[in-house]
Amino acid sequence: MKALVKISDKLDSTLRCISAALMVGFFVVMLVQVILRNLFPAHTLSWADGACRYLFIWATFLGAPLATKRRSQITISFIVDRFHGKAHKVIEGIMSILTTVILVLLLLWGINGVRVTIPQTADAMNFSAAWIYAAIPVGIALLIFQTVICAVEDLFSQEAPVFEKEDIE
Repeated sequence: MKALVKISDKLDSTLRCISAALMVGFFVVMLVQVILRNLFPAHTLSWADGACRYLFIWATFLGAPLATKRRSQITISFIVDRFHGKAHKVIEGIMSILTTVILVLLLLWGINGVRVTIPQTADAMNFSAAWIYAAIPVGIALLIFQTVICAVEDLFSQEAPVFEKEDIE
């Protein structure tokens, strides 16, 4: 398990760097496009809007595993928070299993999406649209890995449950 956690940590730091680079690329391309559009309207970049869109898509799908690793995904936890101890862990485990099942279905859908878009060309660019759609299965596969690692860590953690102030009174 410790080896998987180390892999998860390395993956997290790698994804952080890649996501940051994608967002910097997004910012630079958009900035150059805005400057060219306003100062030199005849010399705009025909590919800039598409490139920004694709960089943002990849940054989003690679950023989701980062949020999962930090347990900062948006959750609706009003039911789970009513339970403590073993019951809380069981419900969280069930939620992790359901999440993983949904992610596997999304992974299969994403793989099919890549297959379908192989012959298509990306807007104003000279490469296959499959490279854009590949963000879905790549990001979802990484999300599945981080979700499973987090679920196993939570299952075997020895930490006492956190109680809200109103629970103690």
